[in-house]
Amino acid sequence: MNEAKFTYGIVGKGRLAGHLLHYFRLKNMHVVQWYRGQTRTPEQALYTANIILILINDDEIEKFIKANKWLKNKTVIHASGSLVTKLAQGFHPHFNFTQQLYKEETYEKIPFVTEKGGKSFREIFPNLSNPCFEIATKDRPLYHALTVMSGNFSTILWQACNKAYMKKLKLPDTFFIPYIQNCVDQFAEDPENALTGPLVRGDKKTIQKNIQSLKGSPLQDIYKTFVKKYPKLK
Repeated sequence: MNEAKFTYGIVGKGRLAGHLLHYFRLKNMHVVQWYRGQTRTPEQALYTANIILILINDDEIEKFIKANKWLKNKTVIHASGSLVTKLAQGFHPHFNFTQQLYKEETYEKIPFVTEKGGKSFREIFPNLSNPCFEIATKDRPLYHALTVMSGNFSTILWQACNKAYMKKLKLPDTFFIPYIQNCVDQFAEDPENALTGPLVRGDKKTIQKNIQSLKGSPLQDIYKTFVKKYPKLK
């Protein structure tokens, strides 16, 4: 299809839907949207679209497609990192989408991950220059599990530590952001040697003091788990 003939239909009104709607408009792409609560049906709202992006909860994606038979005449895309379905092809944006919309140059750097054997990113989004990587369909659950652990789990840990800083140590809630940023920068520079601290040094006395100081907090069990799993301390 000619790029000029592409019209994208977005299903949903969550964070990702808002971000991609904003990105597409920044790129002057034709885009229409439907979400629950509108008076129009999905078909009425999206009938002009060639490509439909189903940007709703993972558990609802297949249900929505099956309930809307008219979608069989469209190219249907979903953005779930783990869902594998014959009803739509997955293009997962490997990024963190918050309430705040981003600048155009930020969106342009977001990598997408899709399945081998399907349509390419360039076929679906010919006027976007984002990097895109293909993985085997069978590897999607593992890919998403690692994404959740590296990003979401890290954020949960940061939030818990941040709360402790503010309440117990009476430090500002931005106190350890420069430290986190430095850790990210060092990991980007040299992943294998980015880790510092008592685990790397094998400083068992310091580790025990750390663990004792966390008594009564869920963070103590997390600390113990990482110590137990760290190979150099075995």
